Amino acid sequence: MPEGGYRLTQFGFEVLREIGYPHWHIKIKNTETKTGAVLIAMDRYLESPYFVSNPNGQVILHLFSQEVAAQLMLYDGELSAFLAAHSHVSH
Repeated sequence: MPEGGYRLTQFGFEVLREIGYPHWHIKIKNTETKTGAVLIAMDRYLESPYFVSNPNGQVILHLFSQEVAAQLMLYDGELSAFLAAHSHVSH
């Protein structure tokens, strides 16, 4: 089973949203989300679809996993800390 790599395009996000697939929106406090290292780390850890948007300069992570959304909420939107804590977790 592949690990990660479920980053959605705008079209993919809209399709899942339109068919009613449950998702959660997390405001990201650190804005380096678009850097290559962060995107690669997200692809390695996240095993469910996700989409990154940037309306009005605010980075929003749209997650299709309630478990991951709840975990990231516990990190108060600090994506770097969340990814660092999970980088040593084996699947």
